[in-house]
Amino acid sequence: MDRFVSVDTRITTAGISSMVGLILCMVLICCVWNKPVFAEDPPAPDSGQVVVSLPTITLQGTLFEKGTKRPLSRVNIYCFPAASPEKPIKTVTNEAGRFSIEVPEGKLKWVLSVSGFRRLEQEDELAAGVVIKPRVFYLERTTYLSYETTVYGQTDKRDEKTKSLTQAQFATVPGANGDPVKAVQNLPGVNRSPGFSSQIIIEGSSPNDTRYFIDNQNVPIIFHFGGLSSVVLPEAIDHVDYLSAGFGPEYGQTTAGLVNLAVKDPQTDRMHGMLFVDLLNSGGMVEGPIDDHSSFLVGVRQSYIGFALKAAIGNNNKNFSLTAVPEFRDIVLEYKNTISPTDSLKIVGVGSQDTFAFLLKQPADEDPSIRGSFNLDTHFFRIIPEWTHQYSANMTGRFSLGMGKDAVHVDLGETYFHIDQSVLTGRAELEDQVNDAWKSYVGIDAQSNWTTMSFQFPVVNNQGGVSSTRSAGDLATVSQHYDTRTLGLYWRNVLHAPDSRLSFMPGVRLSYFNLTKENILEPRVGVKYALDHGWTLRAASGLYNQAPQPGNLDATYGNPNLKSQRAVHDTFGFEKDFRDGAATGWTISNDFFYKRIYDITARSTAFVTPSQPEYYNNSGHGRSYGMEFLGKYKTSSWQGWISYTLSRSTRGDAQTPETLSPYDQTHLLTAVGDVALGRNWKLSTRVRYSTGNLYTPIVGGIFDIDNDTYTPIRGDIYSRRMGAFFQADIRLDKKWIYDTWILTGYLDIENVTNRANPQEVNYSYDYQQSAVVSGLPILPTFGVKMEF
Repeated sequence: MDRFVSVDTRITTAGISSMVGLILCMVLICCVWNKPVFAEDPPAPDSGQVVVSLPTITLQGTLFEKGTKRPLSRVNIYCFPAASPEKPIKTVTNEAGRFSIEVPEGKLKWVLSVSGFRRLEQEDELAAGVVIKPRVFYLERTTYLSYETTVYGQTDKRDEKTKSLTQAQFATVPGANGDPVKAVQNLPGVNRSPGFSSQIIIEGSSPNDTRYFIDNQNVPIIFHFGGLSSVVLPEAIDHVDYLSAGFGPEYGQTTAGLVNLAVKDPQTDRMHGMLFVDLLNSGGMVEGPIDDHSSFLVGVRQSYIGFALKAAIGNNNKNFSLTAVPEFRDIVLEYKNTISPTDSLKIVGVGSQDTFAFLLKQPADEDPSIRGSFNLDTHFFRIIPEWTHQYSANMTGRFSLGMGKDAVHVDLGETYFHIDQSVLTGRAELEDQVNDAWKSYVGIDAQSNWTTMSFQFPVVNNQGGVSSTRSAGDLATVSQHYDTRTLGLYWRNVLHAPDSRLSFMPGVRLSYFNLTKENILEPRVGVKYALDHGWTLRAASGLYNQAPQPGNLDATYGNPNLKSQRAVHDTFGFEKDFRDGAATGWTISNDFFYKRIYDITARSTAFVTPSQPEYYNNSGHGRSYGMEFLGKYKTSSWQGWISYTLSRSTRGDAQTPETLSPYDQTHLLTAVGDVALGRNWKLSTRVRYSTGNLYTPIVGGIFDIDNDTYTPIRGDIYSRRMGAFFQADIRLDKKWIYDTWILTGYLDIENVTNRANPQEVNYSYDYQQSAVVSGLPILPTFGVKMEF
């Protein structure tokens, strides 16, 4: 053993000696050749250069997107010192866009090159003994134009019947003046409103059958007077939802559909602001953080189109003079607080007012019954608090209220119509992902109205849309107070196994209305089947109800025995995405719908007793059916959509056989497109065509000596159509980008061809003369908007 140990020791000592010798040889070679092994070559001594190590400075800075001031994260920043430009220094921005870099004194050159942004090269100089300020850079995007035609949430939405538009989509639709609800009117199934209506007509139904919501709380109107603008500042809207035939059990008290405006959450990265002014109105909005967990938003708007109208008409007109110009104003407020990781509170306040007044100096067409002053004042407000609680990873609760007041005051001579009401609405919902194949929504919604209503106007027969008084001096005068209560309980289920192509969506709703003492069960069901990656089939069916207007239940001039109108919806269709994962290409959807409506509130000429007329009954009935197509196409430079509706709508009652509805429009075609022109210019256009409005012709008039009034002789009910409607709109947008703000100029021209589209037929008081009333002529709107 000792012999072996001695041998090992000798071997080890020899190995070490060899290694030391090798290292000494390498050092000797390096010294001879004067070549350092682990460093770069310094300048040769005979070159005349002197190696100087410049002092360095640690420089802080921030990188923003130009115009929006959005911090840009994970961006490479290169600095080229003038002393050694071949050796750039590199740093990377953090999540907040900040960076830190050590650079030498003297002249520098910054270079930033990022995909989707313009290249930035900027000279700089760092001098000794000078206070060094943090550097701030702004990178300009190659384009600031939005390109989104895909319907919002198309692949991830609760209800397959929901069509939505985001703010980026509705903001620049030609003819809509940036308004979300006017943009919705371009979607299939939305009929063109006759005249200057401020209501939405869905699939040939009465405009009174459409419901309006803001953050899922019911509001009385969605448009200002004349339908020029919706009641919420567009910049405060995140998206607008439109639901038509076959929608789910979450909503009730409508047999047509609904429109819901969703107020956006305030931005929390910094303070943001917006100001705009155009020929119709002006306004502004500010939003931003309050502290680390709360934020706010305030937006206001004021119209002044009436002042221009007053100046154009003047007060010397022999027929009438404006005593108060038509105008509107609205306000939106929001407070958002993320209380904890599981709780958030959002409080939204909205308010709207419309006023209009004029003095009719001379009787209309020499009719002494229509003369005097006209006044209109419509206003409402809502306070909408919403609390969201995350019970677990699979269960979420949402609870919200809507509290406010509504008022409508209309006066015309000795006739008037006044409504004042206090409103309380509520909605609570529990969303539960029960397992991988089952999601459940259980909820309740309720509304209470405390209403005072008074009116005085002639009792008329409105058969065929032609109003005629029953007798001269026969005025209905009502003053009453009533309380209404509606309640809905709903349960919606989505059954979809992870590996299945089939989704089954059964649901049910139980509705209650206190004035008619009805409890109505409304089962609804939907189904969706994915044929392959791009093809999807869908179908839905359900029962729907809508309570009668409380005024129609008046014991004197109504019918207290009225019941709710009912409807059955059936719809099926498909959706196809041809893009196959690409950014450009076609997506299309096509749906067929059929609605059967019955127990509609209809005017009556019958009598409850020999001396008591039956003003209303539930004899109304009808159908709406048709096909709706929506095709969207997008490329890198232009985009657009085409919507087409082929439909038929009929109505009838005990007094009138079923015939075409006044809201029937056989063809509705809309094409919208926009193209980028470069340098942040964008040109967009819209073309609309629809079948003309129906009307009932008057073939003459008879003077009733006993009642001192004229009675029209009606032709066939809704048997004639006006000329077709055609309108082309064009819009031009240009953005100027500055470091910390963006200026946008826009020119929006409605009815650029100045076509006189017929809207309705007016008759003189004795029905001997008629005139066609046309819609708006060419209407240009020029405006500017500043965002900061």
